[in-house]
Amino acid sequence: MAIPIVLSLVVAALPACATAPALNYEIVRDLKATMFDIAWNPDGTFALACGQDGKLYKYANGGITEIPSGVAVDLNGVDWKPDGSEALIVGAEQTVLRYKGDSVTTIKSNGDVTRPYKAVRWNPSGTEALLVGGSMSYGLVATYDGSTIKDISIWGTHGINDLRWSPDRSYCLMVSDDNEVYKYTGTGYTTLTGANGRLFGISWNGADQSAMIVGLGGKAYRYDGTNFSAISTNTTEDLFSCTWSQNGTFALITGGTGGIYSYDGTTFKKDYQEQGTPNVYSVGWHPAGDYAIIVGSGPVIKSFAGTPSPPKKDGGKKSGYEDIVPIAGIAFLLAIVMKMRTERNRRPDGK
Repeated sequence: MAIPIVLSLVVAALPACATAPALNYEIVRDLKATMFDIAWNPDGTFALACGQDGKLYKYANGGITEIPSGVAVDLNGVDWKPDGSEALIVGAEQTVLRYKGDSVTTIKSNGDVTRPYKAVRWNPSGTEALLVGGSMSYGLVATYDGSTIKDISIWGTHGINDLRWSPDRSYCLMVSDDNEVYKYTGTGYTTLTGANGRLFGISWNGADQSAMIVGLGGKAYRYDGTNFSAISTNTTEDLFSCTWSQNGTFALITGGTGGIYSYDGTTFKKDYQEQGTPNVYSVGWHPAGDYAIIVGSGPVIKSFAGTPSPPKKDGGKKSGYEDIVPIAGIAFLLAIVMKMRTERNRRPDGK
């Protein structure tokens, strides 16, 4: 019998333009599970979302399908090989799965409950993937060349939470739990200083070749390739992820008490507050750049239309808020079975 599914998501629909676009939000939540990450196949035909207790889902053509992962551990990160031929999924107990042709193969799962993998990224050429993770006392970095997983070394004294390759493809930045950012060139790494606190997410802006980094207690930084500068966020909410839009006009940032923020390089502001203060973990922009899906946990159904700014009052009703409607051109009949993750928050507590 088909399992009823409800997907935890935010959809931000964008018109094709060079300036900051108007946004529409549609949020569908059900307090049943948590999704930690989402990634689109490079050709834009479907996305994979991974999450709590081995849950793995495929979104395609307005529908959602559960894919048996074969594991019951939390799955924390997913990334596609640049040619779209396969995806790697990583999680607790150093689990590594390969998704290819709608089948899932377990590459590794060693039962190490203290040092999970937290994120994975293929290098731009697709010859190697980097897997990062660890614990509050151990930084874990490994490579996968298509056949073998190899630990590089113990980096630092705290876990690594996220990583991204630079737009020029020359190096990868990794952010950690211990005031450290690592610059990895493919053959070695250096430790960069200037971004303080526990750091959870990173995203590059291809338009100006800078990186945004977010973390615990509302911390946010801009990295210009040489130096870090603090970004004023005016929030103490933990910020779990940040993702620049394809045209580089603004980034979407997700938070630990239900906040969704935007940043256009100058102004950092809250666009939306989900009811019930759920954790919101990851943003996946469609490759065409016209909408994004944001996954997390928590009970909320709401839609927002307009520019990413505080809504205006109009006759006692908030302008820009409306009843749930399908976003033009996107028919969503969604379902992901979700439940709240309790004490093991994905990024702050090592997933």
